Amino acid sequence: MRIPENIRKHNFEFDTFDQIPQSVFDDINERLLDKQNENPLASVVAIAYNEEKNILKNLSSLADQIVDFPIEIIYVNNNSIDNTQNILDKVKVKSVLQIKKGCGHARQAGLDAAKGKYIISADADSIYPPYYVSELVKNLEKENIKGVYGLFSFLPDGKKSRFQLALYEFFKDIVIKLRSINRPELTVGGASFGFVAEIARADGWRTDIHRGEDGCMLASMKKRGKVLLITSKKSRVWTTSRTLDNDGSMFRMIMIRVIKEIKRLNEYFTVQKKGYITRDENKIKEEK
Repeated sequence: MRIPENIRKHNFEFDTFDQIPQSVFDDINERLLDKQNENPLASVVAIAYNEEKNILKNLSSLADQIVDFPIEIIYVNNNSIDNTQNILDKVKVKSVLQIKKGCGHARQAGLDAAKGKYIISADADSIYPPYYVSELVKNLEKENIKGVYGLFSFLPDGKKSRFQLALYEFFKDIVIKLRSINRPELTVGGASFGFVAEIARADGWRTDIHRGEDGCMLASMKKRGKVLLITSKKSRVWTTSRTLDNDGSMFRMIMIRVIKEIKRLNEYFTVQKKGYITRDENKIKEEK
């Protein structure tokens, strides 16, 4: 799969805040004019930690959202120490500072600030197609749907080619679709996730874990109604491939994940009756 033009247009090659010309900010602000409403149907909440290199791409893609209902865009700066906040200060979006580090704390701060009936979750290192918000909300408005989530593609960073990443995505999509039948909480990612705000506020985001807060939130939605995997290209998120680089070569990366999936193959066919179970290694240890 090639990178679509509506994604490539936002893939700026600025590495630092100082490299960004004012004209880029002006263009983004002009497109953001109709993206902030005091009475939104949906709140788009993006979290960021040290995303000076990527957040402008993300901002530009969210400014290009095509919707026929009111929305608001909120960014949560999770106590970044780079120029993330300086970039946010130059654009017409609401930003919130959360000094407690962790995705759970950041997403909760965004939830607290949001006004919409629906929360559309986003990550600042990702680029979103123009109908991302519209596609998620359209599905959330279906009867008894409480949560929706989508698929991911990866942007090449020079270490792996787009062909290699597409091959990996092919197998990853199969795994996600299989696991979505009985264990959707194990496949959802916070960068592509929409849900009913009222339920989220009742349960809150998990802040005591390093990862898995998105799965816990989806499990909350599943208790109240149905959750849905959206496979449309209109909702497919494009994100950085840096998390894949830690595993070395493409062959090694695929083998690590194949072995991992084989070990938990039984999860594809069983429903976790006790809800989302957090692994011990994901829990934040209390300091003594």
